Amino acid sequence: MTDDVDTLTDAPTEAGPRHRRGQAKPPPRPPSARDLRRDADRDRRARGRRRIAWALVGAVALVTVSVVGSVWWLEREPEPEAVPAAAPLAGEGESVLVLLAHEGETIGFALAAAHPDAADTVVLFPGSMSAIVPGYGSWDLAFAAGVDDADLPALTLTNLLGARVDATVVVEAAALAGPIAGATINLPQPLIVADGDDQVVAAGAGAAERDAAAVERILTQQGTDDQLSWLVRQGLVWREVLERAASDESLVFDLLEGAAGDAVGARSVLEAIAADEAATVTAAPVEPVDTLGTGAERYRLQVDDAEAFVDARIPWLDLAVGERPRVEILNGTGEVGITGPIAAALVRDGYRVVRTDNADSTDVDVTRIVGHTIENQTVALSVAELLGFGEVRIEQRQPSLIVDVTVIVGDDFS
Repeated sequence: MTDDVDTLTDAPTEAGPRHRRGQAKPPPRPPSARDLRRDADRDRRARGRRRIAWALVGAVALVTVSVVGSVWWLEREPEPEAVPAAAPLAGEGESVLVLLAHEGETIGFALAAAHPDAADTVVLFPGSMSAIVPGYGSWDLAFAAGVDDADLPALTLTNLLGARVDATVVVEAAALAGPIAGATINLPQPLIVADGDDQVVAAGAGAAERDAAAVERILTQQGTDDQLSWLVRQGLVWREVLERAASDESLVFDLLEGAAGDAVGARSVLEAIAADEAATVTAAPVEPVDTLGTGAERYRLQVDDAEAFVDARIPWLDLAVGERPRVEILNGTGEVGITGPIAAALVRDGYRVVRTDNADSTDVDVTRIVGHTIENQTVALSVAELLGFGEVRIEQRQPSLIVDVTVIVGDDFS
């Protein structure tokens, strides 16, 4: 046995003689070129197999994540953050809409806005500015002022501008003109009015002292000019009123004495504007509307331009953060005056009413609040929560492209 082992141990091989236990191991033989190529091929095949395996794992994971994500989107609870957030009222300045009245008609609209840390302003609007009058459809400011609802013009401007109006007051033109009798007013062009077949100059151009009657004519008569020129003249009177009120604390009190509406709120705003040396009087950036040769004078203010104007001039009055959801309100009861209160609630809460009309049916039992596509599910739910009644539905097959939510008012509304 021992000889056999010794014989096997000492037997020569191709790799060299075997070494006995306890003897030093000979150095390894350097790899040949064939060995290097074989090892390199083996590594390449292994790396290829690993890449294929990882690709399969990634594909499976991607499909799994996509399926899970889709299910989550369809089943997730609505996020309250998507609901328009109303701007806080405290510490955010004040505003009042002044309706200038003459002989029983509203002839001027001035939105006065004051903030302790910003430049105050008075913004003038033409009466023939077209807008959505919530609850009534597409009309103009003069129409809104003629409806037996003192807050309707303010609500109309809130809906258009996306800016809150804190108070409304009606001031007679004579009350605004009286305190500045004898003021020097510089008219850029004469006020010319029709007198039968003739035309007469009611107020000359240039700087001149104007008595109370002349100031009232400047305020109340459009003459042969367009409404934008009329707004310029009204703006000159407003500037003079604010300048005089800066040095006469009783002036604002006097011009609001006997005024209808929130005279206290209006006094607070106007006195703050009068005390602000940086205050401005300006006209809203309206543009004329082609009335197809009817001769009617119409203006409009695009919603994007209106919101940009608010952001630039009176950002503290922004009613909601972000884009306002668009809502249409349809009357499904057949009763008159149904859509107005709902429109008012939605507008003041940060929604934009783009249409009010009658529904196709007048026997709707339960109010339907329809969100157009799943993206507007949260908005529809927030509308239902605000109103306190109605059932929410989602329109997927034929969603509207011009509104986000449709409210079809039923008999459950009281």
